[in-house]
Amino acid sequence: MPTREGIIFSKFQTAVEVIRVKSVRLEKLDRPPVVLFDWLDPLFDVGHRSAEIIYLAGDFCFGSEKGPSQRRTWVQLTEAMPDIIFAALYAFTVARSQRDVKSCIQSSGFPSLHRAYDTKVFLVDGNAYFSHPSPRLVYASKIMAQVMSRLLM
Repeated sequence: MPTREGIIFSKFQTAVEVIRVKSVRLEKLDRPPVVLFDWLDPLFDVGHRSAEIIYLAGDFCFGSEKGPSQRRTWVQLTEAMPDIIFAALYAFTVARSQRDVKSCIQSSGFPSLHRAYDTKVFLVDGNAYFSHPSPRLVYASKIMAQVMSRLLM
């Protein structure tokens, strides 16, 4: 008889596989470069478990290594040519994160990035879905996959 944990894990694997199958459709299109940040001032990519979440949504710019977060510069970000930046800010409320995203967009580095690559910024609830290892990471993958599929279709 399956254990409760086994049933939950099986559901988790099934949900991830559904996202993976849907993202295969995106591979036939031009998958845009994606960046996932957990801090915006200074810029820090997410690192750790988020590499697979980014892959499900699109390509990697940086932060694809399975390791700790890395501090990044506006020069590195511009050289990565991202189409999309996801801000999944760690330990902040959505209201606080909105202020940080606004500051990021108004910073000196963002306008040239946006002009050159039409970079779009999406705020996601990092505290609820991205920052902690849990089944909620499935929802994080779903959120990113939905944004990507809508942008590409």
